[in-house]
Amino acid sequence: MPTPREQSGALSEASRLLQEGLQLLDDRTREVDALVQDAKEQAREITYDAEKRAQEITADAERQRIELEEQVAVLRSEVAAVREELAQLRATQSGRGGRGGAKGGALAGGAVASAGAASALAGTGGTATGSGVPRRGRQQGPGRLPRGRALLPEVTRRRSRLRPSRLGRR
Repeated sequence: MPTPREQSGALSEASRLLQEGLQLLDDRTREVDALVQDAKEQAREITYDAEKRAQEITADAERQRIELEEQVAVLRSEVAAVREELAQLRATQSGRGGRGGAKGGALAGGAVASAGAASALAGTGGTATGSGVPRRGRQQGPGRLPRGRALLPEVTRRRSRLRPSRLGRR
């Protein structure tokens, strides 16, 4: 059996070890709390940066949308002008009693092809398939389209008379 003096020494050693353990635990707790605070601050910074970037992306997308809407409006006005010109050409041709010469036909054909392309770009739906061939028999702007044949082959024939094809044939 230990003597009271030995017991007192063992108790003081145990007390000292307990105090050192509690001190280490407090130190580690402070270190962990500091790490948690740093992680929270980093998470806040990442969140802030992500929100800021998302706002920039949204603003850029909005600017692009506005620019595209302006371009569509310009294209639609150009399509309307081309259709008006086409109607005037048709009125001029019908006033002369026929289709006119190859030059007049080429102008009308170019206007139709241009109107179809601009219509497809503008997304106005002015064509049946988006191929530049207007719907037959439907009202298109101020004038009507011819009912007898599709317009695109006629335009192609007229243009081939004006210039040779790539293969050197007429």
